[in-house]
Amino acid sequence: MFKGTITKTISGSSEDFCLLINPLGSDKAAKLIFFDLEVTKKESTVWELYMSPTITSNGTAISITKLDNHRPGVNSILLFRNPTILTRGLPVRKFTLPSSTQEFSTNGPTAQLEAGESILLRRITTSSNSIKSNWVWEEISTQ
Repeated sequence: MFKGTITKTISGSSEDFCLLINPLGSDKAAKLIFFDLEVTKKESTVWELYMSPTITSNGTAISITKLDNHRPGVNSILLFRNPTILTRGLPVRKFTLPSSTQEFSTNGPTAQLEAGESILLRRITTSSNSIKSNWVWEEISTQ
């Protein structure tokens, strides 16, 4: 399994927050196991996941950590923050981080990305906050 963490201060209107890509030509599928959002102040924000956005620019690459050093394998999945998106693709899931809490997380597989597929996380409400988001996935051989 692999993990990428994005930390960012946000302010103002909606934005494309991060992008997870399984590159075209990859011989592995990526099963998204978990992601979370943690904020420093309690403020209601609405988020949405999109599959297969049209990408203008990937954004800033995020370092990836291998969580299980006892298993062979090299990460081929890419994680970026602040991507530039032409069209957002297909909405998959919408969720709200309510003002009564400072954390949202998923449990169990959220999506599987085949070679050439990507998933976008977008903040769709105005807010001002510091956010930390952890993404964990495993790679599955498709050969």
